[in-house]
Amino acid sequence: MKNNVLRIFLLFFSITMSYAQVGIGTTNPSASAMLEVSGTTNGGTSYKGFMPPRVPTVTDRNTINPTVSDIGLLIFLQSANCLQMWNGSAWEDVHCLGAPTNSSVEFAGTSQTVDEGDGGISFDFTITNPSPTNTITVTITPASFDDIDETTGTIITIPANVTTHTATNVFTLTDDALDEGIETLDFTLSAPAGGSGTIMLGTNTGQTVTINDNDAAALTIWINEFHYNDNGADIGEFVEIAGVAGTDLTGYTIELYNGNNGEVYNTLSFTGGTSIPDEGAGFGAVSLSAGTIQNGDPDGFALVDNLGNVIQFLSYEGTFMATNGSANSMISIDVGVSEQDPGTPEGESLQLTGTGNTYDDFTWNAPSTESPGLINTGQTIN
Repeated sequence: MKNNVLRIFLLFFSITMSYAQVGIGTTNPSASAMLEVSGTTNGGTSYKGFMPPRVPTVTDRNTINPTVSDIGLLIFLQSANCLQMWNGSAWEDVHCLGAPTNSSVEFAGTSQTVDEGDGGISFDFTITNPSPTNTITVTITPASFDDIDETTGTIITIPANVTTHTATNVFTLTDDALDEGIETLDFTLSAPAGGSGTIMLGTNTGQTVTINDNDAAALTIWINEFHYNDNGADIGEFVEIAGVAGTDLTGYTIELYNGNNGEVYNTLSFTGGTSIPDEGAGFGAVSLSAGTIQNGDPDGFALVDNLGNVIQFLSYEGTFMATNGSANSMISIDVGVSEQDPGTPEGESLQLTGTGNTYDDFTWNAPSTESPGLINTGQTIN
């Protein structure tokens, strides 16, 4: 008897449950719905959404094989960004989201200028439609590797969710001792990756970097010979300059400095129209008579161009600082040889010898037979 009662109870319960409403997140589902999904849990304040089945591609979707009896079957097709429903014979778009916004990256400018001694080259970028979560990578490649230490292009990473970015010291500048003047180097962007949607390059994919050299230009005119201390009365003392033939010396001067107080005590000037003659290989020398030149310990002179710029500030028997004149506050460079007391015989001088075509190619030597106005004996200018 008890078993029969139990069977009747279970049958009644199963019939009741088969027609009851079902709720997810709620204990009181709608009487009109077979299934109600609540946005909260029992009326809470933390909301969640309903996620339809996500299918990656059309190929994946076609493996479902619905029939006419499956009308209303719902999926979200990821490759098309569309919510789709089976209409009994085909999949029909219910609603399609907008296409993913594509990101782009480009140089912020078409050119920049750096100095050889800056250490490295940095680049500024502009990013359009950045992804809030995905970084962007892009490769920067120079047209050549002159004046930089690297030998390949460099991949940089741009953080997510930024519209501007600076990549610092992407390439290392070669700080050599060569006088190279002003040079340019072209860089190009390629191989963008990451970002949002389809990552693209912007319109500004190239940048020209101007590199200013920090090495002194090789002198094309220089002090080449001088005589300052006679063995007896001061006779025939002079300063000679040498350089590229045809150089107009109008307005050039030689300022003579007293090493005891750093002041100019005399100025030698070239007469108007004076130019350097061609004494071979496109170079020559011009001499200026100085009357009396101080005997040193130390003293010196500055070669000054027609704009007042000091080309050289040399001294003999020591160094000192100029306190006035064109070389004011400059420290002299000692030539390293001298005409010591009781003086140098008349007809001898201090002069440069060696082979080259600029001042640094030659070496000062002890007194030897002078040649004012001529390339020195033992000096080959090529």
